[in-house]
Amino acid sequence: MKYEHFDMESITITESNMKSFDCVVIATNHSSYDWDWIIRHSNHILDTRNATAHTKTNKSHVVKL
Repeated sequence: MKYEHFDMESITITESNMKSFDCVVIATNHSSYDWDWIIRHSNHILDTRNATAHTKTNKSHVVKL
């Protein structure tokens, strides 16, 4: 995918990938994602869609916008 002057590509969501990111931004609330798993394996999360509202995982590193 190309957007203006940025080349973008999809990546597989793995524990290693999630831990390598400084921050994960949730831009859409798809029910197909395991939000608890994503919370557990992310350093920081910016949740713009309230996707983590009904999760049971500790959300101390989740910021809702």
